[in-house]
This record gives sequence, C-alpha cells and structure tokens, in this order.
Amino acid sequence: MPEPIPYRVIKVKNFSSKGKIKKKYKPKGIIALYYYYKFLLGFYNKNHIEYKLTPEMQKEIKKMDFYSEQIRFMCKYKLETTGAVDELKVQKLKEKQIILNKRNKLYYHRNKCNNEEDKESITKDIILVTDMLKKVKKEIKLCDVIYNNVPEMKQQIKEVEDKKINKIKKIYKII
Repeated sequence: MPEPIPYRVIKVKNFSSKGKIKKKYKPKGIIALYYYYKFLLGFYNKNHIEYKLTPEMQKEIKKMDFYSEQIRFMCKYKLETTGAVDELKVQKLKEKQIILNKRNKLYYHRNKCNNEEDKESITKDIILVTDMLKKVKKEIKLCDVIYNNVPEMKQQIKEVEDKKINKIKKIYKII
C-alpha cells in the first residue's frame, strides 16, 4: 500500500507596499481650486468618463443633430405645409439679397476710405453682416432640405402604416 502524502502547513505571508506603489497625484493649491470651481460650474463632472464613439455612431449622432435642427427650425417659424416653407424661402432669399447689397456697399466704402480707424470700423461691420448672411444662407438650405424630404417622409409614413395594417390582419387571421 502506498504511503499517504503528508499535508504541509503553509504559512501566510503578509505583503506590504511601503514605497513600492506610487500614491495618486492630488492637486493642491490654486490648481485644486481651479478644478473645484470647474466642477461647481458644471464643466467637469466627478465621474468624467469620455467614451470613444465608433464611426457609425458618430454618423448617426450627426444625422440626429441635423434632424433636431430641422425640427427646431420648423417650430421656430411654425412651418406645417410645403406652401409655408416656400413662402419662408422666398422671404429669406429677399433678406439674403438685401444683406448682400449692404455688404457690397460696405466693401465699396472701405475701399474708398483713407482713414484707418474708419476702415477698421467698416471691417467690423462687414464681419457682422457676413455672420448674418451665413445664418440666412443656413436657413435657406434648411428650407430646401425640408421641402425635398417631404415626399420621402410621406413614403416612409405610408410604409409604417402598411406594416401596422398587415400586423392587424395577421392577428385577426390567427383568431
């Protein structure tokens, strides 16, 4: 008969980490105050985790932002029909033309002006007018997008309604 294996007693060793593990850096002084105020103002959350988005997710988020921008635009001008969209587009085109004329006059005055201070003030006015022009052009683009998406959206709504009707028919056939 083989001899039984004797049990060995194992002593538990206590490990210490004195000096081996670096302590986490804790900001002090003005830097700590800066982080604290940033947290209070909402710029920095305590559990600040940034997730890396996949390209597909980024694409979908961009699409969602564009849709929400369209909806805000439609609510701002209370657009409910394609006729209202057309009227708004015509109005915005007129506004664009007025702004372009105003900007061209400012360019003309700046070129004819000899005084540097006046040139600087005219340049600031040109920048303001150009910003207004960008907003108007963006609104015109949104009008075009909304107008062009109407047939596609009607088709999608029709498909969804057809699917609902087919589901209801299947349920009644089963019963």
